[in-house]
Amino acid sequence: MREFNNKSNKKIYQIVVFIVIAIMILGLVADNPRMGDFGAGYILNLVLVLILSVYLPQG
Repeated sequence: MREFNNKSNKKIYQIVVFIVIAIMILGLVADNPRMGDFGAGYILNLVLVLILSVYLPQG
């Protein structure tokens, strides 16, 4: 990935990443019909959200 040359591009990137992570977390908890049974699909989604939440902010 390209290096960020100025602070404003990095700031915009961090804001967008934060919004994406917030939307992914909301998708897990906001009125999710699978939240109670913790099936394979819910657990896979949870693992992917955790992995992306760790690796995306590092840019």
